[in-house]
Amino acid sequence: KGVGAAAGRPRRASYAINDLKIDSSTQWGEGVAVIESVLEPGSKTAEALSPSQRLGLRNVQLLLLRHGAGGMDSLGGNGSHAHIPRALLGRLNRSRSDETQKNVVKRGNDILGAIYHGDESDDGMSVINEEDEESSRYLLSHFGGVQGRKRTVEETKSKVKKVVMAHAFMTSLMGASSRNRVKDEVYMPPEWERLSSDAKRKLRDVLSWENLSKWEFNVLELSELSGGNPLLMVGWALLGSPISLKHISESSGGDPVMSSQLEGYGFDTSFSFSHQTLCGFLRTMEGEYDRNNPYHNNIHAADVLQTVHSLLQMGGKDFVSADIQSFSIMLAAIMHDVAHPGYNNAYQVNAKSDLALRYNDISVLENMHVSRAFNLIMGHDSDQSINVLSRMNPAQQLSVRKIIIDAILHTDMTKHFAMVDQMKGLLVSSDEEEIKKNHSVDVLNYMLHLADISNPAKPAPMFLEWTDRCLAEFFAQGDKEKERGLPVSPLCDRDKTSRKQSQVGFISFVVEPAYEVMAKVLPKVDETVMHIIKDNLDYWKCLPEDKKKKKSSVAAKSVGKDKAKDGKDEEAEDDGMAKVEEEDSKGGGGGAETKAEAQGRTPEKDPPEDKGGEADQ
Repeated sequence: KGVGAAAGRPRRASYAINDLKIDSSTQWGEGVAVIESVLEPGSKTAEALSPSQRLGLRNVQLLLLRHGAGGMDSLGGNGSHAHIPRALLGRLNRSRSDETQKNVVKRGNDILGAIYHGDESDDGMSVINEEDEESSRYLLSHFGGVQGRKRTVEETKSKVKKVVMAHAFMTSLMGASSRNRVKDEVYMPPEWERLSSDAKRKLRDVLSWENLSKWEFNVLELSELSGGNPLLMVGWALLGSPISLKHISESSGGDPVMSSQLEGYGFDTSFSFSHQTLCGFLRTMEGEYDRNNPYHNNIHAADVLQTVHSLLQMGGKDFVSADIQSFSIMLAAIMHDVAHPGYNNAYQVNAKSDLALRYNDISVLENMHVSRAFNLIMGHDSDQSINVLSRMNPAQQLSVRKIIIDAILHTDMTKHFAMVDQMKGLLVSSDEEEIKKNHSVDVLNYMLHLADISNPAKPAPMFLEWTDRCLAEFFAQGDKEKERGLPVSPLCDRDKTSRKQSQVGFISFVVEPAYEVMAKVLPKVDETVMHIIKDNLDYWKCLPEDKKKKKSSVAAKSVGKDKAKDGKDEEAEDDGMAKVEEEDSKGGGGGAETKAEAQGRTPEKDPPEDKGGEADQ
């Protein structure tokens, strides 16, 4: 403000850029105009900047001019409002306080070097009559894509809190008997009852709250112990906690314990669902995952769910403003890859698949996952006995659905770099309290996305196993693309893809930078996760370059997959595993280095010549 006053320049309402008038009647226009005012030739602000600073600001302006707010739109931000005239938008957000407007202006001043904004003019916040309101709704709906009066971010968060508080209050008045019924319920899923006593004792330790909260939790071990039902077991233990943990302990020979003495979420009490309903829901979702997929299967879903829980316990729960948010993000983790076909979005679009045509080539699989999941619990022919949302009131159901849809759509990997930048922007422009108050859902979405790409951040032997599973699925897709004459997607050509370089690039450019940002939000991530990522990256860098292109031994599993789809499940499975064992006995299956790492050793900086077999490719 001082700079503008000293320059003796009153605030200009608009600027002409290339003979086109740009004014501050919209958020987008003001952003462009403010930068133009800073760079105006002869102004003290322009003279105070270095050439590189002026160039940087001009590039920011070009981004606004060329791309508008599209990036923000795709991320579910405020971009959809950025181009709506303030006079019209003000009618949409009449309840937004003058104080909030002043805070926004103040933050803009701080960030842009105290540029003078002057007094805010009336932007349509005054009372309007019924006819004007109806006209505004039409204009906003047809030309702004806004259905009715859309709540601000603050209003949405406040509404969620009020919904949960009201629900809890009514439960305390009228639902005591319902709560007691949930607390006294002893439901053990048949999948648990069928396990041997020894397996139950082992699972008791694996499914303890303490172990489930660990970053190094081994979901692959859980899958074996649980008889191939990892998602059911993890989901039951976490979403049914603490009551589920009490029953798991007592039914496996543990000492009797009061559920009030155990840690847990208490979702069953907050949202009034039974454990039978919960397990029915989990069983249905797990059944939707194709177990023949090497990577995108029920084990991956269980892994993502446990990883989200671990991040919540590292401090993510401090950013949750209501139980309904943490419940929703965990449901999103369970649903996020439901019915995955094993072929990614690039394949769907290039093949013009039914899914791509249905979802218009936009986040094809993500749209399918969330649509399929909700149809199973809310569709016309759905089984309401598995609907964990059935006893919520309509407002709660809408809130949960909105959070889940938004979260799963954010797992589209093409949004990765934009999401990382968005989180950086929040950290730069907002303090911790403001992030907790107004951006908790953004943090939760980011956590789910990072859980989805967490495999290279897990300790050995898990990161190695997940690497081979992922490449096996990619190679199966590449084979299909070659067969159909389609472009072969990146990392999907088994004859060209380097196992080593695929991981070096993935960790260096995607995983490590994203987790560095998460560590700024959750300091425990820096203490717990970052050193594992660095160690894993060093491991891959120290492996010798691939000598020649060979088929990966893990592709034998995809042989089993193809045969299984022809109705020869057991024979194919045995055949695939036999080939893997044969390769391992010859020094393959990842080679000596892989096995050493699986035992906790890291390769030497100058490892010996790799004589491993096909898996190292």
